[in-house]
Amino acid sequence: MGLLGLAFPEIAKDGATPPMNNMINLGLVEKPIFSFYLNRDYDAEEGGEIIFGGVNSPQMRNNGEEACVVGFSSMNTPQPFWILGDVFLGKVYTVFDVENKSVSFAELK
Repeated sequence: MGLLGLAFPEIAKDGATPPMNNMINLGLVEKPIFSFYLNRDYDAEEGGEIIFGGVNSPQMRNNGEEACVVGFSSMNTPQPFWILGDVFLGKVYTVFDVENKSVSFAELK
């Protein structure tokens, strides 16, 4: 994911181990997930948050019980991938499940 390098190891530059995978391998996170939200209120004190190993359920409306329907398109590259930009991600609480290779979205409160 982005410049921090939270994508899958298979697409990491020069075979580097992504930081999240290092945290999992070293037992530094409770669960093999990371989650975040971006705050779109420019006057707010915090611009959002990222949590490694868990989620901040109070940030989610209905604790993620409702599905968020989205559409994706891929880019024509040697390895297919998707880019979810801040225009989309700024509207949802996002949870990346590294172990199950899945991404979940919940409406922000």
